[in-house]
Parts: sequence; C-alpha cells; structure tokens
Amino acid sequence: RKVGTIAAMSAMTGRFAAFFALSCYLGVATAHAHVIVPPSGPAIRLDVGKGTLIELERNANTVFVADPAIADVRVKSPRLIYLYGKSPGETSLYAVDGGQNVMLNRQVVVQRDLGRLRAALRELIPAGVIKVMSVDDSIVLTGEVNSSVAAKEARNLGLSFVSNASQLIDRIDVN
Repeated sequence: RKVGTIAAMSAMTGRFAAFFALSCYLGVATAHAHVIVPPSGPAIRLDVGKGTLIELERNANTVFVADPAIADVRVKSPRLIYLYGKSPGETSLYAVDGGQNVMLNRQVVVQRDLGRLRAALRELIPAGVIKVMSVDDSIVLTGEVNSSVAAKEARNLGLSFVSNASQLIDRIDVN
C-alpha cells in the first residue's frame, strides 16, 4: 500500500512540477511580449531625397520603418541596408534578426535639403543675414535685410521650396 501511495504522490509531484514549469515558461513569454526596446544611439538625420548605407553587425531577418511615407529602406543584403528620406518628419528604423532580437532601433529625422536655398539667398541677397531652418514640413526664414525688396525676394525664393505658402514662416526683419 505504501508503494501505491508513493507512486500516486510521485505522479502528483510530477504533474505539479510540469504545471509549475509551464507557468514559469508562460510567465516569461508574457513578460517578453511586453518588453519595450527603446531607441539606441543618436537619431539618423537625412535630407529629403538623400540616403545613407547602414551596415548591421549580423544578418537581419526583417528591416522596416514605422512610417514609410517619411523614410524607407532597401535591403541590399542581410547585413547592408539603404535608408532614404522621402518627406520631412520623424519615424523609427528597426532591424530584427532571425531569433526575433531587435538589432537596431533608431529614430530617423528627415529634413528638407536647405543647402540650395541657403546658397541662393547668399547669392541674391549678399548684404542680408538670413538663417534658414527646417521644422517638420515647414521652412523658417530669420534674420535681417536692408530693404523690403530684399525681404520680398527672400520670401519668394523660400516659397519656391515649399508646396504651399503655409509651410513658409517668414521672420525676416528689414533695417
């Protein structure tokens, strides 16, 4: 009779151990399902229409951006991706390996290419001191010029770089 009781207790202990192990596994799986992987490293900054190559430390299984209207990727090989800017704004870039480990999580900031606008303003209004900044999908002009004609020229040039007038913020002062 003792042997039967011991056998029954062993069976119960075995079932409890299996239940405990399964509970621990499910608890860990549930915990992993809610892990948030914060971005690491500085933001990747791009101009609209330009890109950069990124070499990964190991092969990626999946590579994507959160908002493909702002930036997109082309996978050249499992370790080499090309990231390019499509429109001003911010998004995130992710690369995940075959084991579902996040290898890359970086913010991506896409700005208008303002180099041409800056150069044109320096050439057309050499006496003026005009700064050009990009804020989301807007362009901000600040500084000082010597005449209202120069201010109007700067504004008109700035308008040629935006799709509508509400995207140009003109803070140019006339001396």
